[in-house]
Amino acid sequence: ATASGGPQEILVEGETGFLEPVGDIEGIARRITQLAQQPELAAQMGEAGARRIAKHFAVETVREQLKELLNS
Repeated sequence: ATASGGPQEILVEGETGFLEPVGDIEGIARRITQLAQQPELAAQMGEAGARRIAKHFAVETVREQLKELLNS
């Protein structure tokens, strides 16, 4: 993904994906090629990303965070 906005909040560089500078077409292509050539890495990152989303961005988690924010 590009290092802008939402992806920077969601991804952990090198763990759940890769962040490349906006407009760095070569960098993005390099990372896509890397993941295509290393399917085990792609699967590992996908699994790590799914765990991160479930932990930090599940509806229940976000709802509780909003309740705490509104009650403070």
